[in-house]
Amino acid sequence: MDHPAPPPDLLQIGAATREFLVGGDACPVLPGLGLSLCGISWAQPGFRFARTNWDSAQTMVTVAGEGRVLVDGAFVSSLPGMAYQTPCLQKHAYHADLGEWVVAWAIFMPGRASAVVDAQSPRLVNADGRSLQAAITALYHETTGANDALIIGRLAEAVAMLAQRCAGSRRHDPRLAAMWEDVRADLNQPWSLDGMARRAGMGAEQLRRYCRRDHGRTPAQHLTWLRLSHAADLLTAGRMTVAEVATVVGYCDGFAFSTAFKRVMGRPPSTLRQATQPPIPPAAPAPRQASPTARAGRRAAPGRPRA
Repeated sequence: MDHPAPPPDLLQIGAATREFLVGGDACPVLPGLGLSLCGISWAQPGFRFARTNWDSAQTMVTVAGEGRVLVDGAFVSSLPGMAYQTPCLQKHAYHADLGEWVVAWAIFMPGRASAVVDAQSPRLVNADGRSLQAAITALYHETTGANDALIIGRLAEAVAMLAQRCAGSRRHDPRLAAMWEDVRADLNQPWSLDGMARRAGMGAEQLRRYCRRDHGRTPAQHLTWLRLSHAADLLTAGRMTVAEVATVVGYCDGFAFSTAFKRVMGRPPSTLRQATQPPIPPAAPAPRQASPTARAGRRAAPGRPRA
């Protein structure tokens, strides 16, 4: 017996809806933080979405207005202070047919979605989206304006952390917090997965699982992020060369450091350091010796009387 095909997904923004969108093309560090896309939607009637087998998870926090979201087979209201969480591969839907609905939202990368939104079906939870809205707004304006890679990296990390908090996944283990503080204090050490696990008092696989849950990264990826973030701070201060910074944050090979920095931060470390150096003023031209005729002419020229 043939089974009917599921209805196609409905992805309808509507002509009157306005959005701020930031993805991996404008923010290269975003996928490494576990996000494929984030944004703010000032949704208007005609904004309607329905998905049946999506491989990503999403959290949508209502900032203003009222939207309708599908929970347990029925549409219910999502009001300010509520987050609509949609786990991967689960049917979900939402619309703004009641009027303007302002939502701050983030889509988590496939493969990381289940570690962030761990619900079995779409649900509404309490969440304050104002900080997430502010962080996404700042990230959008930076990527479309000054486009400073260091600032973009910091803002993207804030967006990822706030999105995970709104998704209910910011459950930090104090053992990990203490371990990462030790790592930050000694970044030039050759930290290994087993060494970090021993410092945290847990197994390597448990550390990997908790790190993905808390940060959206593997321990090695988070270690790289800590090293390069600190390197960016040192380069911005402008008191150390690129080679000196590389050594301080644990890179013996300057080429490997520059390659990793450009991949994660979106620009070579040398350009970040150059941007902090004061410009060298042009040399003043040597004074020209006027001819005796010119000097005589200046003296003969009429001028204002001296006081």
